[in-house]
Amino acid sequence: MKPLSNKPQKLRGVIFDMDGTLTEPYLDIAEMKRRCGITSGDILDVIGSWSAEDQKQANKIIYEMECDARLNMTLMPGVADLCRFLDERGIPRGILTRNVMESVDHLHKEHVEAKPFLPAVTRGFTPYKPHPAGLMHICDVWRVDPSEIVMVGDSAKDDVVVGNRAGSATILLDTTDRYRHGGLRRDSEMQQYRYTDEIDLIQAGSMNVVIM
Repeated sequence: MKPLSNKPQKLRGVIFDMDGTLTEPYLDIAEMKRRCGITSGDILDVIGSWSAEDQKQANKIIYEMECDARLNMTLMPGVADLCRFLDERGIPRGILTRNVMESVDHLHKEHVEAKPFLPAVTRGFTPYKPHPAGLMHICDVWRVDPSEIVMVGDSAKDDVVVGNRAGSATILLDTTDRYRHGGLRRDSEMQQYRYTDEIDLIQAGSMNVVIM
């Protein structure tokens, strides 16, 4: 991953993943796949290829795990300050998640004191992440070009990929060191930051970075 441009661009929006980005990591996707009997592939793609009855059973498992995650939802440290920073500057913020709208509504009702993240695009909007359609939809609502926004998330295969496909800058949030030890290539363009540094990064301009 490399910066989209060496010349600073005006930031006109920030799109956030939700689970593990705005909220503390809780949903265990590996365990979700295990319970659904999926050994490989994207969980949503695989389930989508099944019969209606098998999809119903798998979606019941996912629903139960997502309900549990809502009950245990906690906001990531620094999110409130970041929301305030963006709102004071009139920079819109949205959500692009593979979760459901019930979880987004719970986030807004129980954990976000500031105005809501709008638009909030969930997996009900298809094709879902990492296809760029959801990101492009948010940009259309904001009437901005994807090159003028930053995509923030904790998944290299979903959040970074969707940003790259749309032509947006990306910030990869890694609070658990899974990419530090997981073989993600680092070079001179791939800097490491803490989550609390994100305001400084946004002030500096669009760039592709990893926040530790």
